[in-house]
Amino acid sequence: MAFADYRTLQGRFVEEFGAIGDAFPFSLMAFESELRNFSYGHGHDAQRNLTRRGRHQPVLDGLARAIAPRIVGRKQVLVDLPGFGVLAGHLKGRFAELGYNDFTGRRVLRMPIQKLARRLATSGSAYANMARRIAERGPEGFTADRAVLSTLERQLAGNYRRFRDFVARQDIRLVLASGDTLPAQRFLCRAATEIGFPYVVLAHGYIGHPALLSVAPVRADKLLVWTERQRDLIVDALPDRAADIVSVGFPNRLERPDRSGVERRVLFAWEPLAYADLLQRHSPILEVLARRCRDAGFVPVFRAHPKERDAAWLRELIDRLDFERDKDTMQRALERAALVISSNSTVLPEVAAVGIPAVQVADIARFDYEGAQKVPAAEFDPAAIATDATVPPPFDLMDPDRVFDLLLGLVRTSDRNGSERRGQA
Repeated sequence: MAFADYRTLQGRFVEEFGAIGDAFPFSLMAFESELRNFSYGHGHDAQRNLTRRGRHQPVLDGLARAIAPRIVGRKQVLVDLPGFGVLAGHLKGRFAELGYNDFTGRRVLRMPIQKLARRLATSGSAYANMARRIAERGPEGFTADRAVLSTLERQLAGNYRRFRDFVARQDIRLVLASGDTLPAQRFLCRAATEIGFPYVVLAHGYIGHPALLSVAPVRADKLLVWTERQRDLIVDALPDRAADIVSVGFPNRLERPDRSGVERRVLFAWEPLAYADLLQRHSPILEVLARRCRDAGFVPVFRAHPKERDAAWLRELIDRLDFERDKDTMQRALERAALVISSNSTVLPEVAAVGIPAVQVADIARFDYEGAQKVPAAEFDPAAIATDATVPPPFDLMDPDRVFDLLLGLVRTSDRNGSERRGQA
């Protein structure tokens, strides 16, 4: 099973944190995403995220709590899709034609209203203190002291009451977001269930993590994925949510590049290397691939993952293996590249969707990405691949109007079934 690690991680997570979650539900809700990162061995990511969250800003917290009770909305949709600006704009426009207002377009005292909502969810010193504790001590920082957890739970429970009251006053009829795992997303998803409007997640990438980190458990009403194969694999891992996993087509976020200026360049669009033993395993393979590029008369160009773009150790690796460092925009890099190669990255189906040859290194592949040719490092021949005729990607591109129709159906069903609950809220 492609996502077999999910069940293993879920069992371990429930065993380790289930009882604490029962006693301190809001506390686990606020930190579950990073505790899962730790449990799977992605402590580096968790520590980075928690360090950022550990900055207490009491002035902003107090401002959010003071202003929130005065803000009222009418018949709104909340569409928050970072990286999908064209799609989000189209959907907001279609809803506007029917009289629905755009929640995310509002600002309060020059502050985006989503930022105010996030502040309501995580305000107070206890949240920031716990973020720092977990960053410094790992999961033990969360579980070790029940008195600290009790203080955090009281504060977060109060935050949730204020957050839910704020959401109820906005008359939100739909949330379409890129996730349901972060603290404010968890609060909003719970409020949506209690108040009576649908919360829908559009997968923020082509899902390939073997433990479905940042994807499952699915708490949203619907999870929209990019291809039929994605749907089938996720349903296999989450059979109880089969009816709620929907394939809506590939949301082509990249513009089709002008290929008239293609150069003899191979773009290495790599996954983060700071996890566990990945750097040790990938370095010799990258060395082989770079050499094969140069032997064939191609320039190997390394595009680091955004999380590691400024890492000194990665710059040293790139220089040692004689890669050129990519400094272009993604669009310009694709216009110049003869092909794109990666290990495990959503960039592979994305570039395949716009007609660029995509190669996945078989030696280190953890997941088969649609649209990519799977090639062992020792057999990589950029000249042969770059001259092959481009084949259409094996998936359908998204029809935004079909997505709108699906969402509108959910809204209308919710309006019929949930109007009484909204009135009571």
